[in-house]
Amino acid sequence: MIEEKNCFHRLSEHQIDTAPLPLTGVEVETETALISMPSLCTNNLHLLPASLETDEVQKAELGSQGFFISDDGSFTYSHESNVSLSFYKSDLGLPFAVNMDRGGVVTRPDGSHAACIADGASGDGFFSAFVAQMICEHFLKTYLCKSMQFTENSIQNRLIATDEFYNCAQVVHKQSPNALQGSSTALFVECVPVGQKNQKNLYRVQTIALGDGAAFLINFGENKIAQLNKITRRLDSQGYPDATHAGGLISSKAYIERLENTCATYIEASEDDYIILVTDGFLDNVRDDQDLQLTYFIARHPFFDQPVEQLTKYDRFWENWQDWRKTQLPTIEQLKKFICDNSKGHKFVFPKPTPEQVTKRLATYVKLITHHDTRLESALYKREMPKPEVLPKPEVKEMQKVRVKQPISPIPPLSVKPKAIVEQPVEQKSQSIPAKTNTNIASIIDNKKVAKVINDSMHNKPKTDDCMIITMKPGSGEGTLAKDFSSLSI
Repeated sequence: MIEEKNCFHRLSEHQIDTAPLPLTGVEVETETALISMPSLCTNNLHLLPASLETDEVQKAELGSQGFFISDDGSFTYSHESNVSLSFYKSDLGLPFAVNMDRGGVVTRPDGSHAACIADGASGDGFFSAFVAQMICEHFLKTYLCKSMQFTENSIQNRLIATDEFYNCAQVVHKQSPNALQGSSTALFVECVPVGQKNQKNLYRVQTIALGDGAAFLINFGENKIAQLNKITRRLDSQGYPDATHAGGLISSKAYIERLENTCATYIEASEDDYIILVTDGFLDNVRDDQDLQLTYFIARHPFFDQPVEQLTKYDRFWENWQDWRKTQLPTIEQLKKFICDNSKGHKFVFPKPTPEQVTKRLATYVKLITHHDTRLESALYKREMPKPEVLPKPEVKEMQKVRVKQPISPIPPLSVKPKAIVEQPVEQKSQSIPAKTNTNIASIIDNKKVAKVINDSMHNKPKTDDCMIITMKPGSGEGTLAKDFSSLSI
């Protein structure tokens, strides 16, 4: 279960020292369109960073703002982080947390939805969170009442996407002070009404992406899932996609890193389908070879409706308690065993989940998978040994193949995910700590410089990070349906 927190409303300058006004989310109404997103004021950025010392609201806005659901339940988002607060204090020297992930949804006059997520690059400092916010604001405001003019020509669509990112970079640059620098990924998805079929509204889902955010289309009725964008990352020293490489960034200095990795796609969707947008905080915590199956499995399974506090009490047998850096992300078979072992014979039913359930289940899964690392990193940055009661060592059990009789329904073959384009590894100095058997945590904590621990390869290993998840239907069911889309057949 995701803790529901208050988002923060921007106060006027003479009210800065007063308590923030709690709201359920930030909603900006323009004509008949409505934007919902975590709040972060991008006005008066020239006052940064000095304003952070006195503006308590701005500090709160930089942190995670929890769960949000629209009035009609047609879209939800989770704005969370599993990074220890001690990391910001010890490694970044900040007395407050910064969630680099930003995102939001707009409900347009015709009832259709568009959404954007952006993941600020932490290497550029706290200002990347503002860059991510500006990127989302730009796309949601630009497409309040219009759509990208995609055609059946994929090359032309990609040119449209690169132009959009160029325009966005210019807007961000104009708003940013020269003394500060930040950068962020960008992922924008819009649902364009195109007609009806079998009395169901049809939509053309148009996606443009730069970086390591991901968009999925799920059809629970037909047990299908597809990833809408291709992610391009360089390879690490072991030949796997590098989890520390964003794959593309928009900079506040008006340039774009790895623009050649721009992706532009479109696909048909029904009003019954769901669209999910996630940052790498989720994507990096599902196995590369089973990411589609795992995303569908978690989103569909009611086992993950339990509070995360309850789930973490169960034996997470896939974790390596002798050497935590050898822990691998669970496979779908291991998750099935985990559910079977802790369901006490309960037989699950699988009705179609709501957008709220999908978002909360995915977020709960991330917290479950990163629970051990979050606790350990918190102790590491505080230069303390983990307390035994915090990180209990479970009874070692021999892995056995378990035949699940009823609770878990098999997932049929899913849509093929586009193969990611990979680059040759770039030679660079390694900042990782070699994995050792029976690692002496005390020796790491005693180091004079406490740095975020990076494995030789983060491939298929848990990763603490910020996490933004959006689940939405293509439309809210309100407004009028567009009768055509430039005479374009899908």
